[in-house]
Amino acid sequence: MKMLPNNGGVFGFSLSKNGNTYEFTTKDENVMKRWVTELKGICILTTFHEEYKAIKMIGRGSFAKVYLVEAKSTGKSYAVKAFTKEGIIFSNKSNAKVKNSFLVTPYR
Repeated sequence: MKMLPNNGGVFGFSLSKNGNTYEFTTKDENVMKRWVTELKGICILTTFHEEYKAIKMIGRGSFAKVYLVEAKSTGKSYAVKAFTKEGIIFSNKSNAKVKNSFLVTPYR
């Protein structure tokens, strides 16, 4: 989930999945805040794709993929493990817990 800039009294956010982006807007800021509150449990608010460029997939596990990415600001390369909530929920990994955050470690 990515918040859209306030544009002349129009509030909103966009959701992206599988290369598709959908924008949701309203003139009522309280409505937008309610939408965001409800969606935060199933969406991740991130600027990851603005800060990093995916180079290639370098690994695949049972419910995650590992990508080689490059920081746009520094050019440094990192390995990033990308989980999908659906993958974890449907993988029968009852003891797995994922929070709405990410950890970036240097790729060597």
